[in-house]
Order: sequence, then structure tokens, then C-alpha cells
Amino acid sequence: MDAAFLDVIELNPVRSQTAFEKGLQKSLESEEEANQSTGRFARMRSRIAKLVRSLTASSVPLALIDSEPAWIAGTKNQENALRPVYRSYPRQSAWIDAATLDLLAVSAAKFSLFYTPVLLLRWLQCNQRIKRTFKKSFRIYLRTYGIYIAGRYWLKKSRPGCVILSNDHVGTYCALNQAAQDEGIPTVYIQHACVAAHFPTLKFDYALLDGRDAFDKYGTSTRTKVFLTGIAKYDHTQRVETCLSLSGDGQGSAIGVCFNLLDDFQYTTRMLEQLRSDFAGRKILARLHPATPPSHREAVGQLCADLDICISDSRAEDSFGFLARVGVLVCGASSIVLEAALMGVPSVLHYSSEIGDVYGFVKQGLSRHAKSLDAIAREIDDLDHQPRRVLAEKAEYFCAGCGQADRPAAATLAADLIAHLCQATEPSGWRKTDDSYYEWKAEGEEG
Repeated sequence: MDAAFLDVIELNPVRSQTAFEKGLQKSLESEEEANQSTGRFARMRSRIAKLVRSLTASSVPLALIDSEPAWIAGTKNQENALRPVYRSYPRQSAWIDAATLDLLAVSAAKFSLFYTPVLLLRWLQCNQRIKRTFKKSFRIYLRTYGIYIAGRYWLKKSRPGCVILSNDHVGTYCALNQAAQDEGIPTVYIQHACVAAHFPTLKFDYALLDGRDAFDKYGTSTRTKVFLTGIAKYDHTQRVETCLSLSGDGQGSAIGVCFNLLDDFQYTTRMLEQLRSDFAGRKILARLHPATPPSHREAVGQLCADLDICISDSRAEDSFGFLARVGVLVCGASSIVLEAALMGVPSVLHYSSEIGDVYGFVKQGLSRHAKSLDAIAREIDDLDHQPRRVLAEKAEYFCAGCGQADRPAAATLAADLIAHLCQATEPSGWRKTDDSYYEWKAEGEEG
């Protein structure tokens, strides 16, 4: 009955907030491309088959461990964020991957079907702008009801100590967060990437945020206890003392170019052709977002072959491996700018749309901004001769503790906090600030 009163649009803010709408269209391209490759009747048969499997699917896709964390990572980026903390956790706990979530979705299908009339009523009550999202997201909205019900049943049977998520705005994860809270199970949020100011307010019980930047953008939440732990997946990158020793030694090094889901093929073509023209004898590595639709990926691959540009496959090589091979980075709005700074790699941003400096990297001095394609070469030439100590110094705002050599690793701090949460004990070493978040203070440190 509780599910009938869910605001599934609120649980899918990426589908309903204006700032997310363009990203929605791009994020659905791969799914749409797959749908177009099969006929309508084939798709219908597939959905009926899934519903039939749902009738006999297990309601417990994976046995969770009583009073211990349940780690939910449905994508590669989420896994990269959570895995270091999971490995640092002192006891056995349950890891829930994309395959397990798929099993849960199959089980949830039979519940979703009954909420079709409820969703249609919700559609009638919406304004015209939100009604437009139903055209591409009806099945996603409908699935949210089923995920919530199946999630509550699963958690009721298993009773983990807490549920840990690394996404705050996509329906499946929002529904599981709501299901856990309604079952009285604490929820923990760990970022998997930098956030923008248009992200929704935090609705978790606890949030282990990257740094002050994330806290400032999310704002104070009366229901979420916030700790600035730093970024666990960066623990193995160069420490600040290494970055401080770097000087302007980028001359002749490879240029890395990253594209995200909002960059169309025409923009990608212009960017790569411009860079190859400006740097005829210099090695260039191109890297696409892991979720790039196959047709776009193939077209870029052919273009790179024609231009003698190497490719870094983001599905196989992680960002740190990529950054270790380049001396300067060119990209649009992407969290990889912060990763580059922590690796001592300077960056130049050039935007393919009106999105602009959503992460604040240019504003905070972490990256350069080129206003045109022609200007990118000038920025790269200048960065080749600039010392790089400023990168490590500026990164502290985004990654708490990255400039403190004696601070425990972010994964260690996060795992310790989660262990105390599951045992209902108070962690030590954390002090509440006047801004109502908790920061790490070493024993004997003032302030």
C-alpha cells in the first residue's frame, strides 16, 4: 500500500528536473539504439517473457549478512567509488553488483504491473513539462514501484546493518534508499563523481562526501549527517608531496582528450581534427564515456584511425591508467579534471554546449577555460611551461585531506565510520563544524 503513495517522479529527479533533461536524452540513447535493432513484436515478447520469469523469480536475489553493510554498485563508476571502502571494511559484508540488481528488477516486474493505473493518474496530475518525460521514461517510472516493493521485502528478510549507495538521483537507487529507510535500516551515500549545484537535496541518513565542494552544492540537510571523508578511489594516486615536486615538464607529452555523453559526433570531430592540426607530431589519446552508444563509439574509432589518434577504452582502462599516459588533458564538464589534478596533470576545458563550468573547476582555479577550439592550443602551450604545484593546492576544496600527508586514507576513514554505524557506536576523530558537517581532526590537533 505504501508504494501507491510514492512520488516516483521525485524518486527519479534525473527524469524530472530541467537541468537533467538533456542528460536524460543522452543516457537513454544506448537503450533506444538497442530497442531499434529489434522489432516491436520481438520487444513485446521479451517483456512478456520477463513478466513470466518474474512470477517464479526469487525474492532474495542475494543473501545479505545480518547487521553488516550491503554495498550496492550498479555501474563501473559506482564500483570504483565503493570497492576501496568495501575492501577496508574489517568484517565480511554483502556486495550487490549490476547482475544482482538485474535479478531484483526481474522479481520486481510483477509488482510494477499493478501500478499502471496509479502511474496514469500521476501523469494526469503533472504539468506539461513533466508530462513530456513520460514519453521516454514511462517504463522507468513504473519500474520504480516494483523496485521499492521488492526492495522492502528483500531487506525485511535479510536485515543488513546499513545500505550503502553511490547514486543520489536515479530511480532504482532512490527507491532502494526509500525502501531501506522505511524498513528502519540506515542508508549511507558515498559519491562516485563530482556533483553539480542542480543535484537534489540529500535524503540519506549519512553521507560520506568527497569534500567541502560537495557539501556546499548539496546544502545542509536536516535528515543527513555529513562527514567529509575524501575520495577513497584516489588513495592510490600521487600524494601532494609528489605533485609539489612537479614542474613545467609537459612539453611534448601526450594530450588526452575526453568526451562525455553530451558531446555529439560533430563536436567530437571538430575537436579531434583541430588538435591534430595544431599538434601534428604529438601523440593524442581520445577517451569516450563508458556509456557512449555503440554507433557513436564506432564512428569515433574510425575517425581516430584516420587521424592517427590513439584510443583509451574507458570500459577496460580506468581513468588513472589513462591519466598516467598523458601530460595535459582536454575535456568538457567531467569529474576527470579533479582526478587529473591529483595526478599532477593540468587541464583545459572547452564546452560543447551551454552547460558550462557546472563543477566549478574553472572558478576554483583547478582548470583553464578555452573559449574556442583555436584557443585550446594556446592554453596547452602555456601549461607545458607552468609549475604544477597549484593543482594539488586547489584540489583540497574538492577532495578533503588530499593535502594532508599524515591523514588516514579516505577508504580507511569511511570503512571505520560504517563499522561504527553498524555497531551503533560513536566514531572518534571527527569534529562537528559550525556549518554542521563533520571533519577529520587528528588527535591533539587544534580547531
